[in-house]
Amino acid sequence: MAAAADFTQSKQAMSYALCKHLNLDPNSISSTLIKENDIASLFSHIVTSPQDEVKKWVEFSSNFVLSDGEQHALLGNLNQHLSQMSVLLAGFKPSAADIIVFATVHVFMCHLSDSELQKYPNILRWMDYIQNVVDFGMTLQKINLTKSIFNPPAHPKKADKGDGDPNSKKAVSGQKVADKSDVAADSKKAAGENKVPGDKANPTSTKNNKPSGDKKKVQEKTAGKTEAAAEKAPQKSAEKDSECSVSILNIQVGVIRKAWKHPSADSLLVEEIDLGDGNVRQVVSGLAKFFSPDELVNRHVVLITNVKPGKLRDVMSAGLVLCASNKDHTVVEPLIPPEGAKLGERISFAGFDGKPEDVLNPKKKQLDKITPMSSELGDDKEKETEKIEIEPEEAQEVWREMLKQFKAEAIRMQALTTQAYDVYSKRAREVLLEASEKLRIQADKAQKDLTIIAAEVGEEGQEYLQLAAKNSPDSIKDITETINAVGNLNGPSDYKDYHVGISFGTFLTVGGFLNFMLTGSTSAIRFGFVLGFALLALGISSLRSQRAGGRQPRLLLKGQAAIASVIFFKDLSVFFRYGWFPNVFAVLLSGMVATFYIHRIVTGGHNGRTESSSDN
Repeated sequence: MAAAADFTQSKQAMSYALCKHLNLDPNSISSTLIKENDIASLFSHIVTSPQDEVKKWVEFSSNFVLSDGEQHALLGNLNQHLSQMSVLLAGFKPSAADIIVFATVHVFMCHLSDSELQKYPNILRWMDYIQNVVDFGMTLQKINLTKSIFNPPAHPKKADKGDGDPNSKKAVSGQKVADKSDVAADSKKAAGENKVPGDKANPTSTKNNKPSGDKKKVQEKTAGKTEAAAEKAPQKSAEKDSECSVSILNIQVGVIRKAWKHPSADSLLVEEIDLGDGNVRQVVSGLAKFFSPDELVNRHVVLITNVKPGKLRDVMSAGLVLCASNKDHTVVEPLIPPEGAKLGERISFAGFDGKPEDVLNPKKKQLDKITPMSSELGDDKEKETEKIEIEPEEAQEVWREMLKQFKAEAIRMQALTTQAYDVYSKRAREVLLEASEKLRIQADKAQKDLTIIAAEVGEEGQEYLQLAAKNSPDSIKDITETINAVGNLNGPSDYKDYHVGISFGTFLTVGGFLNFMLTGSTSAIRFGFVLGFALLALGISSLRSQRAGGRQPRLLLKGQAAIASVIFFKDLSVFFRYGWFPNVFAVLLSGMVATFYIHRIVTGGHNGRTESSSDN
């Protein structure tokens, strides 16, 4: 019995399966460590921080090994627990607890007779599932279970109108025609008897024989139509039954070789499924909420392969992976193929013989007819449909009433929209005027603050800039000398275009680079670093041109004006979109720079010669 059994193999299998489950190397656990430690110690050596629920099942395994003669009681508790659970913990996926308990009870279950095994049906079902999805290596042998064969009931056929006996219908129709002929003959006979004596005889004998012949033809035609309808009815019924039969589905076994997230849908996964013989299909399924791509790789699945291929969010899909879920649809698991099924093998159902269609017809909605939610839900839906069915006249009346309500609602919304537009447009004008006034006040304040700050920084940093520029390259010297010379200018008339271009370009270049490094904004590179560097380069070119004693090129001044205008309009759009005080400062600064360049172009300041380089 299990009390005398050696649990070393169980611990080896448990160690191997736990390492595989946790993506560890099974060879890292030595055989000496396995032999010298009990189950709890070995588990704590492999799993560093187990959950409380897992610890409970580790204690169960330890008690199962040590309690001689009480294993049946513990198995009874385990069987009761598994009566409402697929695995030991919640869900459908095996956990570390399943691995430990399976490896522990395996030795004991192997020594039980068939009659004793039947006492624990839930444990047998659970062990059959675990041994087929968890890799225990070659240590433990699989338990062979005798599974009952499920014979599904035959598909019920609805009674068609044409299934009745055609002879009975023929007799009924013949009887009706005969009754009509008898009534006609009686009425004519009565008319003949009521004639006044002396009237001329009306030769109706030959005429009365003709209608009787016509009536025979009518009876024969009616009987022929009835027989034809009776023959066609079973054919139509058979066609409907074949459309609803599961045999038209081509359900095959496959294995997922690759899986990745859908490029444009977070709830979808794309899988490459191997059906054997080089047949690989790409399938899109909604399993992203329940599985990661790595969890699906190398997993055997069952899929319908004769659905019409189509795109799901711009990705081609050529199959449907069959899954099972709970009622709340919070837990979803792909169906597991039968044990021993080969890749590409077709799965069929007992009692449903037939060949699958090449491609299912989406217009017939065959898949919806074959796979209802459940038999109970299907019956409820049919009852609800019967209740909802209304006559065409009632449907038209309901539709007219809906149109009236929609028209009334549209008129009401139009009135509300007009009223809201008047109110909010007035409010918008008030807000705009108020914002303009605040903007003017903030601009005046910012101008004063900038003047004070510039004076303080200029006095303290002028000496440092001169010292730093001595050993710098020519471009750096031009920048530092120009910025240093700005503080010595007497008024706006002394400003040259390179004074503004070099200063503002340096500010934009450094500020754009720092903004990109801190926030990663590509706009900071485009409008800050690139345009600022271009403005800086044009300013340096203008400075060197005037130092050489030549006239300032008109193109350099226009280029600086164009760059400053682009930056101004960009800052203005940002301000109107987001507001915020720093954007006010940016709009004012870029606006003043753009205005300066435009003023220089209009007044012809670009034609004058520069002063000596020492003054600059």
